[in-house]
Amino acid sequence: MCLSLMDTKRLPTRWLYIMDYLDEDTGTVDAAVGSADDRDECEGVVRHETISYQRQGFTILRGEACELCRGCAGDGLIDGSGAARQCPQCGGFTGPFRRLRFKV
Repeated sequence: MCLSLMDTKRLPTRWLYIMDYLDEDTGTVDAAVGSADDRDECEGVVRHETISYQRQGFTILRGEACELCRGCAGDGLIDGSGAARQCPQCGGFTGPFRRLRFKV
């Protein structure tokens, strides 16, 4: 099943993001994961998190986000009362509708 950009605008979606960062003092790599209701909110949160982590002395390695169906989180299936069935909101579409890679 292929959904066009026009179709996804009518679907209930949410954005998930991940940011990998390096602690220069210890040499460890860690990640921050979160979600937002729309793309603008996601970009704003990632921008704020980037500034916050950089002020604390961390080096941001990667920032990515993806838009997923709110009903099934990109699985295409929902589990209702013990039986998995096709998500009625996205028609069983699996994976993200869109991806973003942030410049860091």
